Amino acid sequence: AERDRGAVLTMAEAGSMVSKDEVASRGVGTSSPVETFCNAPQNEVKVFFGGMMFLTRLPCPGFCDHHPGYTMRGFSWFPAIGAVIGGWAAVWFDAAIAVWPEPAVAACLSTSATIWLTGCFHEDGLGDTLDGFGGGWTKAQILRIMKDSRVGSYAAVGLSMWMMAKVALLSRLASVPTVWALGGSSGVGPALVVAHSVARMTGPPLLYTSEYVLDDDDAKKDFYIWFGQFRRVFGPVRLVASALSAAAVAFAILPPHRAAAVLGTTSVCTVFAGLYSHSVLGGVMGDFLGATTCITETAIYLILISDPARLAAASGPLLRLGVTVLTPYVYGRFIRKSK
Repeated sequence: AERDRGAVLTMAEAGSMVSKDEVASRGVGTSSPVETFCNAPQNEVKVFFGGMMFLTRLPCPGFCDHHPGYTMRGFSWFPAIGAVIGGWAAVWFDAAIAVWPEPAVAACLSTSATIWLTGCFHEDGLGDTLDGFGGGWTKAQILRIMKDSRVGSYAAVGLSMWMMAKVALLSRLASVPTVWALGGSSGVGPALVVAHSVARMTGPPLLYTSEYVLDDDDAKKDFYIWFGQFRRVFGPVRLVASALSAAAVAFAILPPHRAAAVLGTTSVCTVFAGLYSHSVLGGVMGDFLGATTCITETAIYLILISDPARLAAASGPLLRLGVTVLTPYVYGRFIRKSK
């Protein structure tokens, strides 16, 4: 572990494959201050396409750009855009399994198609977070590693395990035939639509309730400095709207008890992610939000394949697991306070 941490730090300190000047040359997306943007009339069409441009590689109208204000407000459309991404994944899965009746093959092709559509956006955040949180000892080291464009050992191993888990979970979901029915769907297709939609609900509450962590040496700092004003730019109405849209997708597609379980799981993931990021960084940042989306998506698949009766019978092992996981955390807190 010591050698692994040192290797990741050495890689980060060596610099990025993409130079800081090259990143900075892409611009901020606006020269206007936050005050001017907040007082200007809202253009919801531009807000929607700002979210679409941020999450996917789909072409958008010429009047759209990477304006940080429209990008932030576009978070309110993330669950709806996520449902579109999930629908894309579902179509690929259904087509693949019709040709090759092997769920793992269909899951791989569907996941690959989704990664192409999103430009590996959230997966990149997961990889950077794994490298940074795994290889960095201090906040400064974590931030330095996370902005490095190369893949370290933590990201390589973690992304591989996450991808295998996702393929395995989708394959398990395929044991149930896909049925589309309002408030009563089942199978892989509905699970993909719901998971991609609801998992993207985690971003707005984390940004709204947390400080946005900025790295003074980051070439994109002028863009992300806007995210420090997220609560002001986004507003409570959009926060509620994003949660309601995710809930609407879940209840429109899944049976009520399954939809409630998915939303409950997402809420737990959001709260835990916020607490964890605060304990390490003192706030949240973009890569961590992407990692939270990835982990929440797999957690949703897990809850959808779970059997409530089996979960009740497994209370003993789950309790022991909880104690085992918490013990190093409590021990570490005790040691740090005793120094």
